[in-house]
Amino acid sequence: MTGLILPDVSRRSFLKTGLVVGAGLTFGVPTLLKAAPLVERKLYLYNQHTGEWFKQVYKAAGEYDPDALKLLSHIMRDRRTGKEHPMNPALYDLLDKLHTPFGSHRPLELVCGYRSEETNKKLRSAGRGVAKNSLHMSGRAVDVRLQGVKLSKLRDAARSLRLGGVGFYPKSNFVHVDIREKPYYW
Repeated sequence: MTGLILPDVSRRSFLKTGLVVGAGLTFGVPTLLKAAPLVERKLYLYNQHTGEWFKQVYKAAGEYDPDALKLLSHIMRDRRTGKEHPMNPALYDLLDKLHTPFGSHRPLELVCGYRSEETNKKLRSAGRGVAKNSLHMSGRAVDVRLQGVKLSKLRDAARSLRLGGVGFYPKSNFVHVDIREKPYYW
């Protein structure tokens, strides 16, 4: 008798298959066919200071891809110190929802992601209007713009999501978005 040879299966594809089979057994095939497809979330970002790009799936079947999150944290690093900090994954979901209505053929341009404490202090002392406890320092805020889209339209789209804070900086040409308990606008 020969041994059973299993194909090399990733954890993600194993979980997807188990989810589909389990749903079919639990709800029956007709219900399964009516179910919404498993959604993949993809970001298209360009870091204007480092020239780095991110255009890939960061979340599939409800699970964040740890390798994608690590790469995103690297791209979102403090450009002045090189320090990295894990960003809140809900921020990526917010960016995905913000970007979707405008199409995905243009990247969101990252102006600022993570900001180290040293950088934040330096920017505050220079009178740059930086909050003492900026959410950039905890990986819960980014400043972005989208080429070809009026900044006011991007701001309005961010506000309509009601997922956190939205700051409008037309002189600096960016919109700040962050993750917080209640929507707040300035």
